Amino acid sequence: MTGSAVTPRERYLDVYLSVALVCVMGAQLAGTAWRPVVVPAMGVLFAVAGSLMARSLEHGGGFDAVARQLRRLLPPLWLLGAVVVPAMFWHGWTVRDGVDPLRWNELVYWIVPLLDPPGSAWAADVTEPLWYVRAYLWFVVLSPVLMWAFRRWPVGTVLAPLALVVAIGAGGLDPDALGAAAGGVRDFATFGACWLLGFADRTGALRRLPVSGAVAPAVSVAICAGLAWALTHRGTGWGDLDGIPLALWSVAIVLLLLRWSPSADPVERLPGASRLVDFTAARAVTLYLWHSVAIALAWAAGDEFGVARLGPVAVVAAALTVLAAVLFGWVEVIAAGRPRRPWWNRGVAVVFSRTGLAALTAVLVAAWATAPDPPANPEPERFGTVGAYIVPWDQDRGLASLPDTAGALNSLSPVWYTPTDGGGLERNQSSEIEPVVRRAESLGLEVIPSISNYRDDHWDGALVHRLVTDPQLRAVHVAAITSTVRTNGWDGIDIDYEALTPVSYAAFGEFLRELGDALHASGHRLTAALPAVTADDPRGVAGLYAVAGEAVDEVRIMAYDHAWSGSDPGPIAPVAWVADVVRFAVVHVPRDRLVLGLAAHGYDWNAGGEGPAQSVMFADAMAAAEHHAGSVYWDTDAQAPWFAYLDGGDQHAVWFEDAASLAAKVELVDEHGLGGVFLWRLGGEDPQLWRVLRAPADGDRRG
Repeated sequence: MTGSAVTPRERYLDVYLSVALVCVMGAQLAGTAWRPVVVPAMGVLFAVAGSLMARSLEHGGGFDAVARQLRRLLPPLWLLGAVVVPAMFWHGWTVRDGVDPLRWNELVYWIVPLLDPPGSAWAADVTEPLWYVRAYLWFVVLSPVLMWAFRRWPVGTVLAPLALVVAIGAGGLDPDALGAAAGGVRDFATFGACWLLGFADRTGALRRLPVSGAVAPAVSVAICAGLAWALTHRGTGWGDLDGIPLALWSVAIVLLLLRWSPSADPVERLPGASRLVDFTAARAVTLYLWHSVAIALAWAAGDEFGVARLGPVAVVAAALTVLAAVLFGWVEVIAAGRPRRPWWNRGVAVVFSRTGLAALTAVLVAAWATAPDPPANPEPERFGTVGAYIVPWDQDRGLASLPDTAGALNSLSPVWYTPTDGGGLERNQSSEIEPVVRRAESLGLEVIPSISNYRDDHWDGALVHRLVTDPQLRAVHVAAITSTVRTNGWDGIDIDYEALTPVSYAAFGEFLRELGDALHASGHRLTAALPAVTADDPRGVAGLYAVAGEAVDEVRIMAYDHAWSGSDPGPIAPVAWVADVVRFAVVHVPRDRLVLGLAAHGYDWNAGGEGPAQSVMFADAMAAAEHHAGSVYWDTDAQAPWFAYLDGGDQHAVWFEDAASLAAKVELVDEHGLGGVFLWRLGGEDPQLWRVLRAPADGDRRG
């Protein structure tokens, strides 16, 4: 990844490197997925690095070439780790971290990144880009073998990674079966051809290819094939290339750029441009490693001073990135032997000599062997229960989410029933029951269907009032529910009766008590969803909480819709408000029966339109952000993501919930010792949420 100016012919590589770095930084800053469409910057970085690695192999043996490249790569990573790892410890990164728990033996990857260097959820924006360092190291280590193969079978060697990425994309090969090595296999498949095209550039093989007879057809085929795959296998996102399309698009552009190999004279003539390219090429690793730190600090500063907009943040991030290169780039410059400073050079040379590498290997092995492994059972399961609702109008998407919940979810509540005027039950929509039951049983989930009083497009509080205040109707209703549970073999029932007024609270509490007694007599469970409040307002809700806490197995507090479809735009569940909800609830409900509600949804408010906001799931919100090229921001007070966009001249504001925002609520469950959580609802939620809810048993950061 580091540049050089040894000959004029290679100057264009430094220019490509500089431009690609700017593209990578800009894409991460803007938070957009369009970087691979505009320019496959990561592919260009790998191609330049492959060319420089080929040059090292020409100038020395395989061991010496690998050592030289590692000497440029590792010291800047060590310096970053010396700053970031203590910061993560200071910020509370421990083996009990809810999202990305610390595993002591994995810290060795900050020394030699055979796998991704680990990090906490707090530093995710800084540690996520380090996959490139891990991939770069493996490409370097494998380069002697790759060069041997390339010299014998150049075309076949370049095409091999593309064949691998096609096998993965078409489902013929599952890298996840390889465990921790899955990421490395995917990266080799995606960018291996770019690295090998760097070999072809250095050896002169590309310059011997005719443009019209070979390069142009190859580029055209790669672009068309990648575009065809992207259009026929598009998910919910827009513009985000991955897998086969990214590999083909990257190869096409890299082949075109390296075959072109333009003169650097225009850069040399432009005042200051040549020095800027020199500065960037000599500190490329440092710039890559520290740009994410700079961006995180810039956004934090923007939030603090109320200027969290792309323009001001971009200026601050650029300045901080340059400052980091000035302050820390000397490590990379000296490690690469430019300029020569005797005692520094001798120290670096000793570390990366044969003796030094052998000693480093011994230290790594010793650290691996002696580092304390996580206990077999480091903690009991975080929650007593994790439940989720699935709705009939989005049942297919809800069922598609179920595999992601494995190891986290305990119970499933399909919204299937509505009370009738006479106290009976009826199916609220014509969705199939069997597929839900079959999938739930395959995952070992309790099935606790939900009864909702939402009918005729509104919450019918008057219906519930009649059912619970009339003793005869109440008895009929209790009997109908109990019979439904027993006849169908459900594990229990959930009551989701909303829009009740204080005049109904006492009778509704008595209804819950009678229903609980009837269900418990036959070994079934009762859960009830109650509104979230921070005080006894409306008056009597505290008493309802107390009665429910005695009568039901789970009091499900719906701690969301603080901003709702009929309100002004705002966070769905600001963490401070949720904390107040919990503090009130634990006074009236036993903590082990109190289950906190998590929202998987958000709202899209149209300032210029009429009617309520549109409900959106996480997947819908992210698709809208990508489609409208919107930057997703983070509200530090609410601990929630949001973005705005223009559509047809109307200003939209979207607030929603993702894994990070929900993790903040999950911490409240731990803090207050609550009985668990439930999710409204399955289908389109942030899949990373299930990693949060599996923690600490699942400590794999990438999932």
